[in-house]
Amino acid sequence: DLEKSCGIGEFTDLLPFARWAHECGMRLIQLLPINDTGEERSPYSALSAFALHPVYITLSALPLSSPLQKKVDQFSQQHRQDAMIAWLDVVRFKRSILREHYSSHFAQISKEKPFLAWIEQNQWVKPYAVFSLLKEQEEMKSWQEWSRYQNPTLARIDAIWSKNWEEVLFFSWVQWIAEGQLLQVSQQLSAMGVMLKGDIPILLSEDSADVWHLRKFFDLNNRAGAPPDMFCYAGQNWRFPAYRWSVIERDNYSWWRARLRQAAKFYSAYRIDHVLGFFRIWQVPETEQTGVLGRFVPAVPLRRSDLLAAGFSPERVDHLVDPLFPAERVAALFDGLGRDGRPWLKQVEGGWKIDRERFSSETALFNSDEPQPVKDALIQLYWDRVLLRFEESGSDYHPHWYWYDSNTFHLLTAEEQGALRRLIEANYQLQEPLWTEHGKKILTMMLEESDMLVCAEDLGVVPPCVPRTLEEMGILGLKIERWTRDWEAPGQPWVAMERYPRLSVCSPGTHDTSSLRGYWEETTWP
Repeated sequence: DLEKSCGIGEFTDLLPFARWAHECGMRLIQLLPINDTGEERSPYSALSAFALHPVYITLSALPLSSPLQKKVDQFSQQHRQDAMIAWLDVVRFKRSILREHYSSHFAQISKEKPFLAWIEQNQWVKPYAVFSLLKEQEEMKSWQEWSRYQNPTLARIDAIWSKNWEEVLFFSWVQWIAEGQLLQVSQQLSAMGVMLKGDIPILLSEDSADVWHLRKFFDLNNRAGAPPDMFCYAGQNWRFPAYRWSVIERDNYSWWRARLRQAAKFYSAYRIDHVLGFFRIWQVPETEQTGVLGRFVPAVPLRRSDLLAAGFSPERVDHLVDPLFPAERVAALFDGLGRDGRPWLKQVEGGWKIDRERFSSETALFNSDEPQPVKDALIQLYWDRVLLRFEESGSDYHPHWYWYDSNTFHLLTAEEQGALRRLIEANYQLQEPLWTEHGKKILTMMLEESDMLVCAEDLGVVPPCVPRTLEEMGILGLKIERWTRDWEAPGQPWVAMERYPRLSVCSPGTHDTSSLRGYWEETTWP
């Protein structure tokens, strides 16, 4: 309702939208994630896997005092004609109104039995509220930059909760209001015959209450991302921490199960974001900036013993991991740059090697004072590997994404190149059974935990095990009309929709594409 909305779409705005959708014959409304992201605009950078964003609370549904209601009406009038959403203004304004209302009604709120019972029924609330309070006290810095409480225990969280009762209760109360409004709206939509479909992101921001107090489930030494592809040569580094799936599994997936139960309060269906990541996810060491030097996890590694058995000498194996660059290549790279990058390299018998003490990561280079042309030359050498080793003292290796195109590979003899190709191709064949097992375990848990309809976002470079497993488990995949083409046929024609798998959600686009109208009006279709 534009007459009441406060500068942004709100929970109760779903009601008139659902009535319109129903009149048009549509029975499902899909949402992007609506978790609390603070002042961060991306809905995928949540401060909590459970908390809802207060920005979607309908203030007019609260029993506000006349002065506060007047402020809300004035703000709503001020932003009613905005061409774009004044995101930060709305976030900060709503927070201020909620604080004022809470402060003037604290005595009553703090004694509301349904509210206090709700806190006890939802274990995520106390850690989230304490995290939110500390973050505010630390001027909204990441918890890794806090002056204290970076590694909390449950006892410490309880102590902070008790000591700061009025402050933490505010963050809890806001979530109670948000959950109550969304729950009521969801029930009304259901009565109309309109389903609400949520979005459960696979990953979580490092600066979140969950990572802060459930550290054991997250691998902060590695970041999740995507491997290189035709759109991004260097791959993607999303900077979200990877999961410690073995620890999560030993805990019977309790955190994931709780996430699903929370979502099931509101949704009849949900989208599994990046379902490929449940089979295998691209992980990059925390010290790197791009996605090039990553690997799939889980994965069956190449063993040093396999390389030795194939005829590679120990020295040759070491050079595949830590290459020796001929002097003429190094000279050619730095020719005309005025500098030779020597501080980052060390001369050895037969050529040059990267000085691993100085040049330990992309971050070290990118943060240096070197001119960009020198950085570009050095990064070519840093990326030029055949095999990657993620444990310095280990004997397990993973192929570099561009192993076949590296200068190091082309310096091998024809016999060595053939032997290496056969090893890597044989190793790849070992991955699918492992990925299938890993994905099935997680998806089985997700199917068990709720009766929501499960829709998997299976876009990207999809290994054969993914659609096969989704079909076996009765999970819907995703087809984006503009991308569903016969790429091998002349002219790359679109695939007729009647050929889509029955278990499919079909959409003209995603939140990463232009809108349907924008796509229709584009002068050149891909």
